[in-house]
Amino acid sequence: MKEAVRAERVLVAKARATLDRDPALALKRLRELGQAYPRGSLREERDRLTIVALMRLTRAAEAQTAARRFLDHYPNSIHRALAESVLER
Repeated sequence: MKEAVRAERVLVAKARATLDRDPALALKRLRELGQAYPRGSLREERDRLTIVALMRLTRAAEAQTAARRFLDHYPNSIHRALAESVLER
């Protein structure tokens, strides 16, 4: 179990590290992470980063869908404001 969390943490860090310079690669990594760890410990962070990557790629409709899903899954998230701001655009 601890190994899975460690592996998931490494994959999230890799996606986060590429977000600024290559949001498409970050999005690809985040989607792979979602397939590998659909119920992972870091899924909220994965989903937050997915919204950010989609916005940076100017894929607003997809970002809004991801934001709605984020709010459905994490209504009390510390990152709620991010999702709400995407929906206001």
